[in-house]
Amino acid sequence: MRRASAKRMLPLAAVLTLQGCSTYYAHYGRFEAETSQGHLREAVIAWYTNERGDWSVLDSEGTAITLATQCSQRVLRFAPNAVCSSDKSRIVWCGEPGKDLDWKGRPITTEDHICGEIAPAGKPSAGAGVADLGTHIDLTLSCYPARPVVQKGDEVTNFDYIRASSVPYRIRVKKVEMGSAGDRMPELSSRGCE
Repeated sequence: MRRASAKRMLPLAAVLTLQGCSTYYAHYGRFEAETSQGHLREAVIAWYTNERGDWSVLDSEGTAITLATQCSQRVLRFAPNAVCSSDKSRIVWCGEPGKDLDWKGRPITTEDHICGEIAPAGKPSAGAGVADLGTHIDLTLSCYPARPVVQKGDEVTNFDYIRASSVPYRIRVKKVEMGSAGDRMPELSSRGCE
């Protein structure tokens, strides 16, 4: 009985072995840009990948990409398979009704409006997955925040993000193995935010 059970386990062990090991990486880029209100701020773009060897039967995977702007509470999220894109291979950010304005300053009223896109540098709409992005990316934004600053009583909250531009931001990205000595995601300073 035990021999039959062991024979059935061999194919399962072979499949698990073929899947192989993964290496996890953090990717990030830090750059300066003007916000929609014209303030020069730092911005950090970041994501994580789970990369498998060339011999693996499984594809490498990546998380959504986040874009944070210094002094702002709003974090933009870029993802493949976003609801606003019929081309599921593009990495896009969908504008939010009530929160964003289109290129011409009109309110976004539906969730299917693309406000930004990330692609490998020099290859717009290349259809690369998050795990396939290299060390240089192009970031294109075409929307503005509807209310960059919200005041409630004495409290002021900033929701601004970097300025929309028809010319892509070219960003150099660092790739580090997670858990290594270089695995330190940059933090945005609050200095100069008042």
